[in-house]
Amino acid sequence: DTAAAAAAAESMQIKLWETATFKGISSLAMRTTSAPMPTDDQVLVRVRAIGLNYADIFAINGLYEAANKMMKEQGEEAFCPGLEFAGEVCGTGPAATAFKRGDRVFGFSRFGAYRTMICTREAVLRPIPASWSYEQAAALLVTGLTAWHGLVELGAARRGSRVLVHSAAGGVGTAALSICRALGCEATAVVGAEHKVAFLQQRFASSGWGPAGLVWA
Repeated sequence: DTAAAAAAAESMQIKLWETATFKGISSLAMRTTSAPMPTDDQVLVRVRAIGLNYADIFAINGLYEAANKMMKEQGEEAFCPGLEFAGEVCGTGPAATAFKRGDRVFGFSRFGAYRTMICTREAVLRPIPASWSYEQAAALLVTGLTAWHGLVELGAARRGSRVLVHSAAGGVGTAALSICRALGCEATAVVGAEHKVAFLQQRFASSGWGPAGLVWA
């Protein structure tokens, strides 16, 4: 796989989207460059789907301090957003043993996922369940892990817990409600528009579970 990845890197060009002016999505420009070469425990992934998060929007407007710090550390003049992605393995470094060419995987990056191929450590990758699409996998990590960390690791939510979820119709909010459903929590959902009440009712109706309260505030 290492030799195959090297050959691919030499013969293939990738596209990435970056900004040097930090004036929002309209400032993103496409650039073509050589495909990266995986080394050590890295895996080369052909990106099929990416997630779009608030952090990306903040970053490309120059408002995300972590992104600004990363650029300074790496001496970069342009910034490529993207914290999560899904795709298939194209090659692996010599110390990467968890995946093989053709495996469907999803993972997260320290930004930089808005590209057609990405090189990352195998430790941040997971196999995509057979029933999931690339889009579903790419949209899970940032919102799902944020909700899990807040509810379970910090809040110690468990069966019977009473949970208040603000912005419940957003990405983190719907993930939090799904976790509440799985854990058997009693959730009250707060949304900012009337049509979002119907959205949540429809989203959870088929499971026989729903927020104990829906508040339009």
